[in-house]
Amino acid sequence: MSLNEISFSQIVLNQVKWKMKAYSQSIIILILIQITVSILFSGGNITMGGGFNEVNINIHYYTLDSYIILSCIWALVIAILMQTNGYRHDDYAVITTRYTASLANVIVLFVYSFIATIISFMTLYILIALIQVVGNIAVMKEYTLFEFVHFGLAFFIILLAASIGYLIGSIFKLSKGLGILMVVLAVIFTAILNVQPEALLVNFFFNTGYLSFMLKALFTCILLFVSSIFILSRKEVNRR
Repeated sequence: MSLNEISFSQIVLNQVKWKMKAYSQSIIILILIQITVSILFSGGNITMGGGFNEVNINIHYYTLDSYIILSCIWALVIAILMQTNGYRHDDYAVITTRYTASLANVIVLFVYSFIATIISFMTLYILIALIQVVGNIAVMKEYTLFEFVHFGLAFFIILLAASIGYLIGSIFKLSKGLGILMVVLAVIFTAILNVQPEALLVNFFFNTGYLSFMLKALFTCILLFVSSIFILSRKEVNRR
C-alpha cells in the first residue's frame, strides 16, 4: 500500500511531459524539412513573367500552402507512428493506462500542431526576409503578413491531419485486418461512386466562411480523437 496518491490529471500531465520530450526530435525533423523545401524549391513559389519594350518583369508568389501541406503530412505520420510498438514502449516509462496514454497523445498532438503552425509561418517569414536582404528584391504584400484568422485556419488544417492519422493508427492497432478491410472498402466505395475524397472534404469544410470551417474542423477533430480513444481503450497497457 502506498501513501502517495496521484490524481488522474497528474498522471496525464506527467505523460504529456514525458511524451513531449520523447518525441521532441520530430519537431527538428519538421524544421529541417521546411528549410530544405525553402532552399530547393523557394518555398513552392509560383512564378509569372512578361515583357514589353525589352523590359522583363518576373513576379513570384510566396504562400503558406506548401509549408502547411508538409506540416499536414508530418502530423499525419507522427500520429500514426504513435501507435507503433516503438513509440508505445515509451508508455512503460511512467504509470499509465491505455486511456490516460491516449489522452496524453491527443494533448501532445494538439501542442505539436500548434508548434507546426508556428514553424510554417516562421519559415515563410524567414524566406521572405532572406529574399529582401540577400536578393535585394522588393516584396509586396497582398494582405497583412500575419492574421490570427489565417493562423487559426492553418492550425485546424494540421490538427485535422493529425486526428485522421491517429484514428488510422488506432484502427490498425486494434486489428490490422480491420484496418486493411476499411482501406479496401474506401477504395471500392470511391471507385464505384466515382468520387474524389479530397473534393468531398474541401466542399464540406470550405463551402462556407472561416468561422464555420474552424467550428467544423474542431468538431471533427474531437469526434476523431474520441473515437480513437474509445478504440484504444479496448486494449490495456501493462507495465513491464
